[in-house]
Amino acid sequence: MSEVLDAMFERKVETGEVVIKQGDDGDYFYVIESGTFEFFVTGDDGLERRVGEYSDSGSFGELALMYNMPRSATAKAKTPGSLWAMSRQTFRKIVLQRAYKKRRAYEILLSKVDMLKSLEVGIK
Repeated sequence: MSEVLDAMFERKVETGEVVIKQGDDGDYFYVIESGTFEFFVTGDDGLERRVGEYSDSGSFGELALMYNMPRSATAKAKTPGSLWAMSRQTFRKIVLQRAYKKRRAYEILLSKVDMLKSLEVGIK
């Protein structure tokens, strides 16, 4: 938790400010401290549709970072607010470290099961 907190920085936003834009590359993960944020998706017909809203809590932007995909929605500030942001590189580093530790714990656990001891460790 302290590693995550140390990696984040505050970003103040004003009403109407676009925080992320659909189709852009993912650069940051955001946690909402205060303010209201609306989410929009532009369909194939070119029409922008409101698909959600967060007020004073929540997070967004992780999907583009986790899956290395373009942003799937646009996030706009409905009110002035404050966000805490983490860069793509830091986010991926923390997520990958966690995944490795989890996998290692499972490997150790499974190695203690007699019936599974003969299995090889590794991905083929």
